[in-house]
Amino acid sequence: MEGLIVKERSPHYFFAVSLPPEVKDILKNKCDGMGNQGSFKKWVHYKDYHITLAFLGDSAEESLKNATSFIKEKISDFPAFPAEIQNIGTFGKKESPRILWADIQENDKLHLLRALVYTCCQKAGYKLEARAFTPHITLARKWIDEEPYSNAPGQFLHSIPFTIDEIALYETNTETIPKYRKIATLPLKIN
Repeated sequence: MEGLIVKERSPHYFFAVSLPPEVKDILKNKCDGMGNQGSFKKWVHYKDYHITLAFLGDSAEESLKNATSFIKEKISDFPAFPAEIQNIGTFGKKESPRILWADIQENDKLHLLRALVYTCCQKAGYKLEARAFTPHITLARKWIDEEPYSNAPGQFLHSIPFTIDEIALYETNTETIPKYRKIATLPLKIN
């Protein structure tokens, strides 16, 4: 159509805990069995699994550099630590959830790491969500089955231990699969 201007969507950015490839593979295998039911509209590509620490949204390059620099400095002596994926949970209505996720066992170090990242992002000028931090890995979105969702906790997942040894800055590109691209890696201290 003549005169129609299509605005390109700017990429969005976020800091997250990177998951080891073997953990992503385990979660993928669990989701593949469940995904065959066709119960959720969108299943997250397994290479996109992560634990979000701070969602930045659209961002200027200078702000990204500042936040990354602040975080790198703050976590330079933060030791890598064990974590464990425990179960399945949902956000939204019990019978028709909007998000299916794997939860992380309560972990004080993960909450401290998130607080450091959050504070550094604020220092760089970002306005972040103020809701409580619920560490999780999004697996699927929007229940679409006519039958109510009924996956009981523990029915789907067994404990998956892993080590949190890095966080990363990701860029979102909705035109690709997987849609998250790691643009900076910030390692934690390995003892």
